[in-house]
Amino acid sequence: REAREASGHLLVTSPTRVLSETQTTHNTESCISRVWMALNPCGAPGEKTKPKAIPCFYKTGRTLGSGTYSIVKEAVHIETKKYYAAKVISKRIMAGREHMVRNEIAVLRKISMGHPNILTLFDYFETANNLYIITELALGGELFDRICRKGSYYESDAVKIVRTVLDAVGYLHAAGIVHRDLKAENLLFKTPAEDAELLIADFGLSRIIDEEQLSVLTTTCGTPGYMAPEIFRKSGHGKPVDVWALGVITYFLLSGMLPFDRDSNAEEMQAILQGEYAFEPGEGTGRAGLGWRADAQDVPGGGGRDPGGQHAEPRVHGRRDGPQ
Repeated sequence: REAREASGHLLVTSPTRVLSETQTTHNTESCISRVWMALNPCGAPGEKTKPKAIPCFYKTGRTLGSGTYSIVKEAVHIETKKYYAAKVISKRIMAGREHMVRNEIAVLRKISMGHPNILTLFDYFETANNLYIITELALGGELFDRICRKGSYYESDAVKIVRTVLDAVGYLHAAGIVHRDLKAENLLFKTPAEDAELLIADFGLSRIIDEEQLSVLTTTCGTPGYMAPEIFRKSGHGKPVDVWALGVITYFLLSGMLPFDRDSNAEEMQAILQGEYAFEPGEGTGRAGLGWRADAQDVPGGGGRDPGGQHAEPRVHGRRDGPQ
């Protein structure tokens, strides 16, 4: 095993290991060293060759969160005693969708440590039952929870968050990456501090594209309330859908509500396609507030390589004064 220190973090450059599937105490149970499919994405269909198994180096603890295909646990490297987040993905549940894990690892490898507000990848591997992605640990919770706790943000505070996310999205787009699932739940604070740094996380639906592929993605994916109209229309989408999602997040920050929230996904989709939303509670629906656009591609700067460069000072409209 070879490892090196960089910026205070352990970067594993050769096969590592995880704790046993019981996730309780360290033992010598063997596990596959890397997600072999991620390192050999072009392998022949049905190829069964796998790397040699080695003992485990990580011990997992409390659960930090969960999703459809995975859970996130706190993990400690047994030798260095450093803490990380371990995304544990069930092979059984992900059967037939392994390409999503390969893709997420490929995206994280491309952008890790390139921007302070994007989650950093440190390691990845698999056991007989699970796939593991090891990233930096963010213990400050989701932006979603903070909005719910506060009710809404003052404009001066919302601007800081919007600017931070916009700059990180600009970095992703410059690297040829579309996130495709930007939402308040995927923006994590590093610490519980009020002024903690924010991180963009969860790249499971992200794609690496070039400029010629700006609007060729057609898969319907994402979280309905944050999805741009062209995703529902299947007319082709690209980088602008991230800018659209950031607009939804901005609305959520300032009002404490999602602009297109409805009783069902079908109603939500129709509201997005028809542009039915209002900024203030109680005003009913209408094309008001931030200004309706037919597609995310129509957002000024939405398709550019540097969305953060379009406006040096993002202007949002909500509660303008902080507490007196």
